[in-house]
Amino acid sequence: MSTVPSIPLPAYRPSERPAVDALLTKADSSLQADQAGPKGLELVGAATAEEARTSIEAASLSQGAKADSALQPSSSISLENNYQQSSTSLDTSTFLYEASTFSGWSGGVGVVDPFSEVRFKIRSWNPAIPITQVRVRIRENNESGVILANKLVDFTLDSKGYLRVAFDEVVDSDLPLQFEYLTDGVCGILQTQVSGVSPTLRYTTARNPSPVSNSWVTITGSVDRIPFVEFYGNPTTQITDEGLAKIAEKAVLPIRVNQTTFVDGVVGELQQLFLRGMAETLDPSMYDIRISSPYAYNGGAGKQFPRYYEVSASVSGNQTVDVKVYSFGGELLGSGTITLRFKNPMTSPAANLNVLCLGDSLTAANVWVPEMRRRLAGSGGTPAGKAFSNITFIGTQGSDPAKHEGHSGKTWEWFATDAASPLTNGGSLDWSNYITSTLGKAGVDQVYIMLGWNDASSATAKRLASDWDFDTSFLNDLLDGLHTDFPLAKVTLMGTPLCSINGGLATNYGDASNGLGNVWRATQGVFGLNLALQQIASSTAYASFVDFADVMMSFDVENNMPAAAKAVNTRNATTEIVGTNGVHPSTSGYYQIADVAFRHFANRYCV
Repeated sequence: MSTVPSIPLPAYRPSERPAVDALLTKADSSLQADQAGPKGLELVGAATAEEARTSIEAASLSQGAKADSALQPSSSISLENNYQQSSTSLDTSTFLYEASTFSGWSGGVGVVDPFSEVRFKIRSWNPAIPITQVRVRIRENNESGVILANKLVDFTLDSKGYLRVAFDEVVDSDLPLQFEYLTDGVCGILQTQVSGVSPTLRYTTARNPSPVSNSWVTITGSVDRIPFVEFYGNPTTQITDEGLAKIAEKAVLPIRVNQTTFVDGVVGELQQLFLRGMAETLDPSMYDIRISSPYAYNGGAGKQFPRYYEVSASVSGNQTVDVKVYSFGGELLGSGTITLRFKNPMTSPAANLNVLCLGDSLTAANVWVPEMRRRLAGSGGTPAGKAFSNITFIGTQGSDPAKHEGHSGKTWEWFATDAASPLTNGGSLDWSNYITSTLGKAGVDQVYIMLGWNDASSATAKRLASDWDFDTSFLNDLLDGLHTDFPLAKVTLMGTPLCSINGGLATNYGDASNGLGNVWRATQGVFGLNLALQQIASSTAYASFVDFADVMMSFDVENNMPAAAKAVNTRNATTEIVGTNGVHPSTSGYYQIADVAFRHFANRYCV
């Protein structure tokens, strides 16, 4: 990584220019007047008018250079800044504990200014057990504290032997911090000797950078030594290009617009897209959100209401919807395009289709799958069922005719690897055994997967698709295994609905010390998860048999999450409506999930 280059500044800063100009004018006037000539020259210590002007300009340039120097960030951060202590010393050449099996180190670093990167020296000293990957974490207080930053990187040192790690979040905490790193090899530690504070050094021999938690062993001795580390991204440090970009991104975070490839709509059925699922904001009313598409579309109309966009169609076809998010000052903050795909499902599938709905507690609640099945194969009700035949829902959970595979609290990893998973056999993923032996079916035609909330808890928002790589790697295993055993089966990754915004997260998870206790962090995570699922569905490896169905935009999180009346405060009996659940919808919310799945299935198999 290169450092940010110095940018030449003008000779006069804007704030200096009026005074400089005034001085030049005064000298000019003095020098041009015969009677004041000597006085004017004396004023600037020059013999001639030209020399006077040169002297004044040189003085101004000198002041500009001084200001330049003051504004350029320092190229390093001292340990006094690291620890906010005055009595520390550093040995930057000696590596300790190399003749050991140690693979990771953890130590306190005190209170640190906001930063987004760390730089430290690490040595892979045993060729038989080399380091290839390093996980770096920042915690609050100690080795078991809340994780504020977490990054897995390849073991690549810069020209000076430092490993630089840029986090996806700016770390900003008023509490003492714990710096730690884990490797897949064995490593020595570049020592920092600390006096006056006691950031106890700990080590691990796990030799695995992937786990979220580790057992740390304390190094005992008369002098504490911790990993030498420099923090980048605060006003006293030189910031790398990558770090500067990340800090700028966090300081002025662009508003992401949901840009799923297609949103299914059914001819003659009113479609509502909710602004909270369209644009990543805590409160859409704080922005000027402009949605536009042809007003008259195949006999239908697009209308923007305060909370949602409403559209309908009388014949099949696609409708493009443009979304732009502006500040009230007119600055464009984010934009995107959504394509609505309207079809008119009228006929049953030509042959029986086995449908499997796989998920966590949102599926185990046994609401959206039965409602999806009712809309497809039932009759009557609101909306009226289509009475299609040749559709069979399969699974070990629920009850006929709406069986499913919903298991509360479970993840992609559990389904792919756990011995208790119905998809495993002898400890290994085995789709063929599950479908043919466990369910007694010849095959499976369509699989809906809705997972993610049980992987969402994190000290920092999983707002980027890459933040979900570890979790979704098990989804890749599920997809690969299914395609191997049943190459004709199709998979739809169901997007995750948004979390409660009216207090449900507080009811379930408390405050921001819990990974799901903060609404903004959870909202960012949901957008990141949905982006990750879209990328998987559209990738070269999976596009032929996997697609994505967005739930977020079709889900009214403001009204379809459980809530109850609660006193406005402990001294006032007046009540307000407060959320009672953070992630599990009310029945009407489950029905909206069913609507998404119904439209998807009907538009693919019943037209």
